[in-house]
Amino acid sequence: MRLADGRDHGPMRDALLRLHEYSKKYKFAVGVDYTSAEASVLHEIDAGCAYVIDGYLVLLSKTVPWYATEPILQEWLVLKLYGGGDINNVPAGILQLAKELGCAVAITADSSPVSIMADAYNKAGFSPLTRSFYKEVA
Repeated sequence: MRLADGRDHGPMRDALLRLHEYSKKYKFAVGVDYTSAEASVLHEIDAGCAYVIDGYLVLLSKTVPWYATEPILQEWLVLKLYGGGDINNVPAGILQLAKELGCAVAITADSSPVSIMADAYNKAGFSPLTRSFYKEVA
């Protein structure tokens, strides 16, 4: 596990292009813009909020939520960058970082309609927290 850096820019762009194409299949993915996505992810890499865990880019933020007094580690995005690797190692990496950063809890999500990350999080002992809903606005 390591901080993401310039070595990861090319693979990140490739992964975002794949995600951009994939998102076209889903109604809830409205307003998707590759240029904005790329700028956002590059910003997180430059800010030291992105890690490579076993071939996966993981965007994280340490914050104290409005309802708490202790910090949490929030996962925002997981993207496969490199061949090999095991997605089931991502949750352990997130937990290790949460501990190193002094966080009380790690909160993750899976917005994939095929539950790619949910399976890995369940196997690692994470508990479901909420459900998301969407409705198109006419």
